[in-house]
Amino acid sequence: MRREDVWWKRLSDPMHLIDDVVSILLDNRSVVVVFDDSFPWKESFQDTLAQEIEMYQSEMRIKYHTVSAEQDPGTFLLQKYCSSELQRVYWPTDSKAKFLAEHPQSTLHKSYVFVDLEGSSDQWLRFIKEYVSFRKADDTHGLFVLLTNDRKYLDAQKNAEEGTVTADAPIRFLDYTAYVHDYDTYLLCMTLLSQTGLSMQQQQYLAEIAVVLSGGSVMLAGALADRGEELAIKTAMTLRETAEETGISVNSDAAAVRQALWQAQLKVVFPLLEQFRCDLLKAYRSEINYRFNAAPAGVYDCETPDELEIGQLKFLFKNTRILSMEDYNSLEVARNARNCLAHLNYLPYTDMKALLHLQVHGKD
Repeated sequence: MRREDVWWKRLSDPMHLIDDVVSILLDNRSVVVVFDDSFPWKESFQDTLAQEIEMYQSEMRIKYHTVSAEQDPGTFLLQKYCSSELQRVYWPTDSKAKFLAEHPQSTLHKSYVFVDLEGSSDQWLRFIKEYVSFRKADDTHGLFVLLTNDRKYLDAQKNAEEGTVTADAPIRFLDYTAYVHDYDTYLLCMTLLSQTGLSMQQQQYLAEIAVVLSGGSVMLAGALADRGEELAIKTAMTLRETAEETGISVNSDAAAVRQALWQAQLKVVFPLLEQFRCDLLKAYRSEINYRFNAAPAGVYDCETPDELEIGQLKFLFKNTRILSMEDYNSLEVARNARNCLAHLNYLPYTDMKALLHLQVHGKD
């Protein structure tokens, strides 16, 4: 399963972005999708979008372009969407947008133009508005999908109520970061790891490591998740190799790796320890209540047995034969894990795997 296909075709939030872009295009408007630092798998996004569009508008052509802000959009489109004969008709002092709009021979009118734009979007936004203004209301015209990290016009969409953007504005702005969040990256990793045969807890742990280490990069997180248990066993080496293979720069020093492992273990281990604690209280309810109530006031620094923490339970059962040997050993493992994480250290993966199977067996 390709990572990009999971992202754009199986996860609800990225798919929601696709659906909204399609909806705007079918409403005969162009779309500007604004992102921050990176936009994952642009080609897959465009291909998926094209597949959706063709279901409704099969007669429209779809073309992809990567351009810089220095490239004049009128000149670029004149060359790409007009024959050499039609280009010779154009007079250099005329408006290129007007020329393209008024000449039916231009293939632009029957095109979806996908533009991966590097730099300012000023020229392209001006061109699109001017081009549409010269087309009649009932005429078909070219529609644009711009991908850009130029955010300065994004707030215009939010000012529609004040009249800054009218209901029939030819361009709509969508904020990629409003659709996609860290949880989507986690879901991507979980989906990829679901094919490994590992337990759900192991999948959760590896997904958490991948998300933290990726530095916000969806593509790197997915690539890390695809490494499976290697990511937990040889974390630093796997991170460096994967970052090099994907060409994504990330902090891979020892401190960053240590912090990532600790964060991931906090999210996975603490719920497991709490479940173990609750199961232990339930399995040995009468014994715990008796010893708790028999202890001098203030020994356990809590008001009821249900508030006893792992370390306090270990103290309560010290020098007794109440617990089965299996449960006593499990309690020792749980206490050591809790102390380790509480002191900002992380557990070796072998110890982690043991914790993932932690359970209370009950009385012999």
